[in-house]
Amino acid sequence: MKIVKKLVTPVLLLLLIVLSLQYSEVKFKNETLQKNADNIFYKAISDTMDGLGIDYSKSDEEQKMQAYYQIMSNLHDAMEVFYITSYNDNKDLYNVLNSLYSYLLERYGTTDTLTKEPEDETRYEIEDGLTIYEYLGKIMVYPIDKQKISDFNRFLDEKESALTG
Repeated sequence: MKIVKKLVTPVLLLLLIVLSLQYSEVKFKNETLQKNADNIFYKAISDTMDGLGIDYSKSDEEQKMQAYYQIMSNLHDAMEVFYITSYNDNKDLYNVLNSLYSYLLERYGTTDTLTKEPEDETRYEIEDGLTIYEYLGKIMVYPIDKQKISDFNRFLDEKESALTG
């Protein structure tokens, strides 16, 4: 019996050490993946903000269109990766990004033949681009500040209600 205890104890100890090392490795990999997802999210929002910061008076139609598609693509990327970021519990943040995407798509992404012609030079000029830029900047600095998110959401609601009349 004593021989069995002498053999089992080191084996159990070794097994415990191996399991502990594997747990640490898995935890490290998960933290790394989480950090990478957060970085991708921040980069996508940052690139969205870059598109919003262009000077339309110095841009031709192609540059305006390119900026619009940059904004939409990066905003979509941010929403796609959102649920694997550390912010995935903050549904208000996701909802405001989704509202922004919907607003920009509805307002600038379609051509209404009654009011805008496809060659309309202002089609891709986002009227409140700098205001949206500021709101995005605030919520990226304070992503869990419900008041800043609520203010941004209220702004978007006003813009959408102006669209629908």
